[in-house]
Amino acid sequence: MNKLLLFFFGLQTLSFLVLCSAEFAGNIYGIEQKTKFVTLNTSKISENNLVVCVLRCLSNEKCCAANYVESEDGCYLVDDDYCNDSLESDDDWKLVRIKLPQKTTIKNTTKEYIKVNEWLTWNEAQDYCVAWGGRLATVSSSDENELVKNLTDRLLPVWIGGSDVVSEDNWTWNEGTNAEKHNIQPTFWGPNQPDNLGSDQHCLRYTNFQHTTYAWDDMYCWSTYYFICEK
Repeated sequence: MNKLLLFFFGLQTLSFLVLCSAEFAGNIYGIEQKTKFVTLNTSKISENNLVVCVLRCLSNEKCCAANYVESEDGCYLVDDDYCNDSLESDDDWKLVRIKLPQKTTIKNTTKEYIKVNEWLTWNEAQDYCVAWGGRLATVSSSDENELVKNLTDRLLPVWIGGSDVVSEDNWTWNEGTNAEKHNIQPTFWGPNQPDNLGSDQHCLRYTNFQHTTYAWDDMYCWSTYYFICEK
């Protein structure tokens, strides 16, 4: 290589990969520390560093991400067909995106939905949906609840558009920037929710409860999750 590819790792709590080579700046979307695909539909390639693993992915037109496990010198190249698959937390692993995962889009008779596989806070997710021309998803019936859940893997949490930021325990749909807020009815809360843990859980997500129920949960608005927009 004629150009310098520099990975700068800051403090242990820093969870982003900084790529300083202009050659790769447009191709790398950052690192997800302690993250691996639940199922790796590919064979292990023995590599002793993450940089070489990423380079292998960049040179493979079907590769969307490099999943690397340092303790095993293991490099796994994730094919485009599996880029939207479920992720899990594992301290030994790092995931580097070469291509952003595709958005999932569905339509019913009145709405269009997209599930966006980017880790954003609730407010950032809302801004994204507004820029798309919509808002974070709202749910107004049991049928709609099932439709929105079917956009997910029913494992990882996703943001939708409810909050009680304005008034504690008064959950409303925030229907876009400066839009009118409507009380949430009906509701599809998980067991013992909402619980406002730490007195600071004011935003609405779907999450998995003990691998039995995928339902609503109140969560800290600054947490980052995938999300669903509608318009």
